[in-house]
Amino acid sequence: MNDWSEENWQEDYLDTKARVSSYDRNLLENGAKTWIQSVYIGLLKRRWMKMRGIASGEVENVPNDGSTYQSSFLEFEKRVDQYINK
Repeated sequence: MNDWSEENWQEDYLDTKARVSSYDRNLLENGAKTWIQSVYIGLLKRRWMKMRGIASGEVENVPNDGSTYQSSFLEFEKRVDQYINK
């Protein structure tokens, strides 16, 4: 059984990494105060997951053909054209 889990990933990250910047240490010990800091903590967790072999590096459930985004943009263009032509 592993002595680490996702509940104590911050402690494990601090113990495992040989060099942790004072900024990273402060965030992991005290938590995020801003949105961008919380995004950065997410990045640190992703690094920890890769370090532990939990993350595969692939993003799941994301359409790779661009159809979702393309159809949304086409709908947007139609609405813009309707607005301009009125």
